[in-house]
Amino acid sequence: DDDLICIKDISPASDHHYLIIPKTHIADAKSLQPEDEPL
Repeated sequence: DDDLICIKDISPASDHHYLIIPKTHIADAKSLQPEDEPL
C-alpha cells in the first residue's frame, strides 16, 4: 500500500498479529483529522 506498512509483530499475542503503520507521521490520536479517516 502507498499509505501503510504492514509487518508481523516480533512478540505476537496471537497467530495472526500484525502491526499496521501509516507512512505519514501522526503525532497522536488527538491530531487526527477527518481527511485521515481512509487510513
